[in-house]
Amino acid sequence: MASTSEIRRRIGSVRQTQKITHAMYLISQAKLRKAKQELDNTRPYFQALQNEVGRVFNTDSTVESRYLMPLNDNEKPLPGVAACLLITADKGLAGAYNQNLLKFLKSHCGDDPKARFYVVGQTGYRALLHKDPRLVEDFLYSGQ
Repeated sequence: MASTSEIRRRIGSVRQTQKITHAMYLISQAKLRKAKQELDNTRPYFQALQNEVGRVFNTDSTVESRYLMPLNDNEKPLPGVAACLLITADKGLAGAYNQNLLKFLKSHCGDDPKARFYVVGQTGYRALLHKDPRLVEDFLYSGQ
């Protein structure tokens, strides 16, 4: 059985760890709040941009661009080679974000052997490096 002084030392150690963990929680909460505020500040810009692009393409129903994918599966595929820009995180601390992006990529471009992949971020690069020969170029350290 441990002595009283060892138990007190252990209790003190656990309390110090709790303080550090709580401080880390407060810092991450503040960063999340700041990121949400920045997102809310940029929303009007992207909504206006989306409205303008939609307005431009809605004025002419015959607009065909090789950069636009068909919205329906029933529409004919566009000519040319498909290219996908995959933007992933540099670290693995993004939850399921990176894995969901890779699943989405494989579901939309997985069958096309001519498709080309351009990757931003370490996680996507490592996932496609040896597994997929369609990786054309990677942009590393872009977040820095």
